[in-house]
Amino acid sequence: GDILLTNIGANVGNAAMNRVQYEFSMKNVALLKFNHQKLNPEFCEPLLNFPTFFNKVRFIAGLGGAQQFLSLKEIKRIKIIYPPIKKQDRFAEVIGEIFSNRKAIENEMIEIINFKESLSGNIFS
Repeated sequence: GDILLTNIGANVGNAAMNRVQYEFSMKNVALLKFNHQKLNPEFCEPLLNFPTFFNKVRFIAGLGGAQQFLSLKEIKRIKIIYPPIKKQDRFAEVIGEIFSNRKAIENEMIEIINFKESLSGNIFS
């Protein structure tokens, strides 16, 4: 559960949690490793993508060049204020439930659309 942070180009500042267990290689991405006893990556990902924080990172990346760039040195200087780990874990749990419910609703919508299309096909057969 490390965080990938785009540090060069148009998408600079976008954060995503690495959820895969195999090795891979990417360009223009910084790998952020945390002490998981202090910072839950599932809390950190939405924090880094929160508009206030994201805009601050984009501002820093836009200083001094034609292409937006966020150096590893600049990334290390960014301060993150976070609550105790128990509150982060609870936040991650609630967000997980929300995304799980959202996925279930999306699947139900797909089933309804497929059912509707099959009914339409039967009417004109």
